[in-house]
Amino acid sequence: MHKTVVEPNGRTHSLVRFGSGTHLEGQLTVTDSLGQSSIIVYDANGNLENFILLDMQPGLDRYDYQLAYDPNLDRYYIADTKRQGSEELSLNGFGVANGNENALYLATLDNQGQVLWHHESTRTNSWTLGDIALDNNGDVYFTSEFNEGLNNEVDSFAGYTFITDPAMTAPKVPFLIKLDSGGNLIWGTNAIKDSRFPGRSIAITGNDVYLGLGSLNNEWDGMPFGTGVSGVGLLATDNAVLRFNKTTGALQEVIPMPSASIAFDMIIVMDIDSQGNIVVGGHFGGSLLSGDPNSSIFKTGIDTDFFIAQYGMGNCTLNVAEQNNPLEIKLYPQPASDKVFLQSQIPLMAYTIYNLQGQKLKQAKLENNRIDINQLSTGLYLIKVTSAQAKSQVLKLIVE
Repeated sequence: MHKTVVEPNGRTHSLVRFGSGTHLEGQLTVTDSLGQSSIIVYDANGNLENFILLDMQPGLDRYDYQLAYDPNLDRYYIADTKRQGSEELSLNGFGVANGNENALYLATLDNQGQVLWHHESTRTNSWTLGDIALDNNGDVYFTSEFNEGLNNEVDSFAGYTFITDPAMTAPKVPFLIKLDSGGNLIWGTNAIKDSRFPGRSIAITGNDVYLGLGSLNNEWDGMPFGTGVSGVGLLATDNAVLRFNKTTGALQEVIPMPSASIAFDMIIVMDIDSQGNIVVGGHFGGSLLSGDPNSSIFKTGIDTDFFIAQYGMGNCTLNVAEQNNPLEIKLYPQPASDKVFLQSQIPLMAYTIYNLQGQKLKQAKLENNRIDINQLSTGLYLIKVTSAQAKSQVLKLIVE
C-alpha cells in the first residue's frame, strides 16, 4: 500500500499495488507479474465500495507516491518522482512521451481514473517526494524539490519558474506551489540554497499554510532557517516549520525547533489539532530540546529515532524560555495520587496545571507548598510554579 486518505466520515481511499493473483474478494484478477496499481475505496464500516484500475509506471513499492482526495469534486491527486535513471515514470499514459526523461509529476484524476490534468518535469529530481494538500476551495498545494542541473539551467514546474542563488552549482531546492482545481498556477515560492531535502508535509488553517521539513543552512524570502553543521556520516539538518500567507504565498514566519541540532533531524508529517496547535512527527539523530535539561530527549541505538512534538498557539501559555532558568524546585512524591509537595529554597506563590495538549486545568495560590491533585485522572501533566519574584519553572507530574 502506497498511501491512504481518510475522509471525516471514515470513508477511505487507498493507492495500492496488487501482485499477481485474485484480490478484493474475487473481483480483481491480476495476471501481470509486475502487478496492478489501483485506488480502492471502503466505507466507514470497511465495506468495499469501488476500485479504480490505474496504469502507473513503474509502480514499484519503493516508489513514494503521494495521494490526496477532494470529496467535493470527487477527484484524486497523485504525484511522484523517479528513483532510477533508466525507469520511465508515467500515469495512464501521461509522461510516456518523455520516456525516462520524465522525473516528477503531479496529476489529477476523476472518479473513473481519467486524467484531467497533468504537470511534469524532465529535470532529474530527488529520490523522495513531499506532500499534496487541499483547502476548502479545492485549491491544491504541492511541495517537493527542484534541481537546476550541472549547468544551472533555469527550471520550472506547473508554470512557476524557480529562483536560486546564482553562486550555487546544481542546487536541489525545496519549493511550495499553489494551483487551482483546474491545475492553473496561483503562486509559487522556493528556498534559494542547496539543501537536497524537499518540503515534507503541508498543513492549512485559516489564511496560513504551514510547511514542515528538515534543512541545511538555507534562506526563504529573506528569512534564514536550517543548519549547515556536518554530522557524523550524514549532513546535519534542523527541523523547521515555515508559515506562509495562503493568499499571496509570502513567507510570514520561521518556527524552528528550540535548540539547534548537530544531527540528522527532519519533520516528516504535520497537522493542525482542534485547538489550532501544530502537531509534527519526524526523526532525529541526536537530541532534541538540548537547551532545557528538564525536557531534553536523546536518541537510543544507531539509527535515528522518531519524535512527536506540539507547537502551541494561542491557547498554550507554556514555552521553552520559561524553563531556561530553573529555580531548582523539587516535586514529590512521583508518581502521586492525592497530593504533591514542593521543595524550594525561595518562596513560591502560585501554580498552574496543564495537560499535554497545553490546556489549563487548574490555577491557584500555593498554601504550605502543597498541591491537591485528587481531581486529576491517571496520566502525565505539567505544573508551572511561580515564585515571589515572578520567575517560573515547569515540572512534570505523574498521576497514578
